[in-house]
Amino acid sequence: MKYFKPDEFGGDFDLLSHDLKYKLDQFREAWGEPVMVSPAPGAVARRLGYDSKSQHNIDRWGECRAVDVMPFEMNTVADRVRAFNLSVQVGFTGIGIAPVWQPRPGMHLDVRKDRTPGKPAKWGYARRDGRQVIVAIDEVLK
Repeated sequence: MKYFKPDEFGGDFDLLSHDLKYKLDQFREAWGEPVMVSPAPGAVARRLGYDSKSQHNIDRWGECRAVDVMPFEMNTVADRVRAFNLSVQVGFTGIGIAPVWQPRPGMHLDVRKDRTPGKPAKWGYARRDGRQVIVAIDEVLK
């Protein structure tokens, strides 16, 4: 990888799908600013058992197909729209925009196999009653 070091993935680098690594680098190149891997537990690979369809789940897929990241300078709605559009252009097939994450706004990016580039699964993360909830993408892009 050009922009990421293996240790940024908390020991899970070798579990990342090749396609995910490639697209993460492409996204970072297009974004033009640093992109950090989220420090939150579970931001990379997870062991969730075979039944969980999470793209982070190495038990089901045999690899990690998702990473939660925090692009620097993603501070406004316009920035979030740009990040979403770049993610689509790069070919991610699962995109979640999370303006509520800490220590900075973030994104879930994945390479799920049941979607095609250009037609990703897409959603947002918001706070309701102090809890994170999944919302329609439009809610975080307007």
